[in-house]
Amino acid sequence: MKTKFLLSAILFGATFSNIMFADTDPVIMKINGKEICKSEFEYIYNKNSQQQTIEQKSLDEYVDLFINYKLKVDAAEKQGLDTVPAFVKELEGYRQQLAKPYLVDNNIEDILCQEAYARLKENVEVSHILLRVDPGASPEKVKEIYDKMLGYKQQVIDGKNFNELAGEVSEDPSAKRNSGALGYITGFMTVYPFENAAYNTPVGQISDPVRTSFGYHLVYVTNRRADQGEILAEHIMKVVPADADASVEAEAKKQINDIYKKIKAGENFEELAMANSDDKVSARDGGKLPWFGSGRMVADFEKEAFALKNKGEYSEPFRTPFGWHIVKMLDKRSVASFEDKKEEIVKRIKRDERAHKGQDVLINNLKNSYNVTCDNSASLQLKAVYEQCGNFDSVYFTQTAQMNIPLLKISDKTYTSEDFNDFVKTNLSVKSAPNHDSFISKIEEYTKHEILKYEESQLENKYPEYRNLMREYRDGILLFEVSNNEVWNKASSDEKALEKFFNKNKKNYTWEKPHFKGMLIECVDAETFEKAKELVKGLSNDSILKVLPRELNVDSQRVVRIKKGLFAPGDNKVVDALELNKEVIYQDKKYPEAFLIGETLEKPQSYEDVKGMVTSDYQNYLDKEWIKKLRKKSKIEINKDVLKTVNPL
Repeated sequence: MKTKFLLSAILFGATFSNIMFADTDPVIMKINGKEICKSEFEYIYNKNSQQQTIEQKSLDEYVDLFINYKLKVDAAEKQGLDTVPAFVKELEGYRQQLAKPYLVDNNIEDILCQEAYARLKENVEVSHILLRVDPGASPEKVKEIYDKMLGYKQQVIDGKNFNELAGEVSEDPSAKRNSGALGYITGFMTVYPFENAAYNTPVGQISDPVRTSFGYHLVYVTNRRADQGEILAEHIMKVVPADADASVEAEAKKQINDIYKKIKAGENFEELAMANSDDKVSARDGGKLPWFGSGRMVADFEKEAFALKNKGEYSEPFRTPFGWHIVKMLDKRSVASFEDKKEEIVKRIKRDERAHKGQDVLINNLKNSYNVTCDNSASLQLKAVYEQCGNFDSVYFTQTAQMNIPLLKISDKTYTSEDFNDFVKTNLSVKSAPNHDSFISKIEEYTKHEILKYEESQLENKYPEYRNLMREYRDGILLFEVSNNEVWNKASSDEKALEKFFNKNKKNYTWEKPHFKGMLIECVDAETFEKAKELVKGLSNDSILKVLPRELNVDSQRVVRIKKGLFAPGDNKVVDALELNKEVIYQDKKYPEAFLIGETLEKPQSYEDVKGMVTSDYQNYLDKEWIKKLRKKSKIEINKDVLKTVNPL
């Protein structure tokens, strides 16, 4: 209910007043001394008209609605509801969600989407050499590895075969088997820096050393092609272990050839896969594999699968490093359009390294606009203590506690070493060996964090639409809470008040047709029916609900069932046939014998007979009385000259 109410409450939200716009944004009204600017009223007036979520109303009617809304929010504030921890926490959650789109450069996201889609449409054939770099490596060690990679690149330029060199020096474990050849890759298949190197290097050339989380790579591009799309296939496989002798190889080949003959003779491929394939996972589904595209299977398998042209076509037996296969093509599809693919691309971007690019670009722009500076002298003092202590430990924090020197400045706000230490304590990851890079990266992390935090604090001043949304959510939550206290809880929990309200307004609650109020008792046969009729004699309704099931439903056999309530015509066919519409002939097949205990009412006798309607009407009554009370004790001033200038969109 709260979410639904917040959405409706937003219709009567307002923007923050901003003194900077006093000359161009005149005060349209005052409520209990609080000024409300024209833009605040005009925004919600136009939003209601555009969304048409409530019936069209005149400007004067909107003024009344708006005043009622602001009076309730004012009441919530006077009750201190805006300081309750639960409110503060909930609003902060909304703030973080609403701020996210403003804390990235959205132009970069669009560029990344287009780049990713272009790469999904093209495959690049690559080989690589990898030299691993320990995360805690010193700058000197990193440079040593980088220079070694430059030397390998020069060897290839001078005529050394790249794949031969990869087999000799690459620290990728697969290099001994594939000499560094990775085959064709496409977008999102590798880490982003590697992908960039592959797609930005011309055919026949080698990239500069590129750093990833694995280490440094040299990427050699041997070919490019349009993406082949994806294929849906099923296969039969006979495994040949890597260390198998000739007899095992020969037996696997014989078995796959025998299966191939059966397929050619017309036997069912799926049944043969289930009975014979050594790929037990796919065999359970007749050999069916998930959709796959370039680079998802070993090169030999991919080549044979994509060579099949027609649905239902199957290959001859072929060998891969894992054994012998026969593959059958079920379907093919090309890369979907950008519009159809964009949602998936956005999700995948958010899961890899490029997710930070939009934020990084924004941070770099903000560094200039906020004139961000970091005091190198202060940074060096902290770094010296860090390297002396060996880590961000208790000794480090003790020795730097008294420094409290200026470290960072964003616009006119200064951040000290103590602020940095507080951040480190809160965001301290698993300890690692101390080194230059780890300290510098923590300084950079802190700087980015504070720039974004500062930018978030400025969003309401910079972006009117964000300011509007924050006011809507804030006031919407307050309106929900105060309405809950003043109206909804009272209406739903005060039984005596509901009964009194019903009795006072009985004429408003009628039915077009009589209703039956009581119990429907259904039995599986005539014998049970008679027993039930006898048992209920002299029992109260509550006793009937206990006694009948206890006495008749024995040994887990449910021979009688009871339905209690208020039945309107059409609610229950048995009740209709027995009482409300005797022209209806109906018997439940499982419980053909039935009788009623209760009475037929021409009109409601108690508020409980129409509780939903009474509760809703009583809520409306309480709300109107509350508004009257608020208006009576409040001072409301309207500037009619400003009101006349409100412009509908």
